[in-house]
Amino acid sequence: MKNFENERNRDVTNGQTLWRYIPARRFLEMIETSSIYLPTAAKYEKSDLNEGRFTDTYVRVVRNWVRQTELGPYMTEDEEIAIYLSKLLAAREASYISCWTVRDFEDRHMWDSFAEHGTGVALVTTLGKIDEEFYEYCDQNEPFDLSSGLITYDRANMHLHVSSQTIYNNHLPFFFLDGGQKSFDHEQEYRFVIYDPEEVEDIAAELLTDEAIEIKGTVKLSDDFRARNDAACGSGIEIPVQLDNFLLEVRFGPSMQPIVRDKIRDLLKEHRQSILCRSSELSDSV
Repeated sequence: MKNFENERNRDVTNGQTLWRYIPARRFLEMIETSSIYLPTAAKYEKSDLNEGRFTDTYVRVVRNWVRQTELGPYMTEDEEIAIYLSKLLAAREASYISCWTVRDFEDRHMWDSFAEHGTGVALVTTLGKIDEEFYEYCDQNEPFDLSSGLITYDRANMHLHVSSQTIYNNHLPFFFLDGGQKSFDHEQEYRFVIYDPEEVEDIAAELLTDEAIEIKGTVKLSDDFRARNDAACGSGIEIPVQLDNFLLEVRFGPSMQPIVRDKIRDLLKEHRQSILCRSSELSDSV
């Protein structure tokens, strides 16, 4: 069951078209395995090592929210913050993410950045189709759950995105936490997060027991935690999908070689996948 919603998400319906740009080799792997790979947030991409991390600014925002909230009689302010941050850090290891864009047209920047300079493919589907496949996986693999939402890059107004819903849900929030990175709002990212709430709780409890987080006006992560986090490769999970149901079409990149197009078509035919394949509508000058 989805448990995150904001004003922007209300405009995204099940019929919303979503795109994902990937290298050709990854799509060939999808055909071979009839699955889509979701990496952990801890090691999502080499360029995204801060995925799900937080800054001191974010900790201050959380502290201000906690100060306005009625705490239990045996809970200090620092303890409340440490519990929340431990779950956020734990979610980086126990959450698996798949990122798409709601930009319903071919985008040169996306081809260049995510599909190896236009030599890869663009997967085209709908929110409803992804939900159908991902929810089926969660139903068959309890206690996995699914959350999804538009990513909000709103550093200046972090306080507007901190609430009991974002504080106490055991999954990654859908707004940008790292104030040191440039904005990627132009990508209009829609993210799916499959996570194990029980594993989040277990890892968070371990972090607290190991005193991995110390709150003294700011936040300090222990050396043991930093070493653990740097070593967390995060193998990810393979989500089985029926590709001809999962995808509306596959768009071949504007710079894709004919031999690669033929290989994809042949493999789809071999695996009896009837997916519409089209060439890019852009020129090859990506």
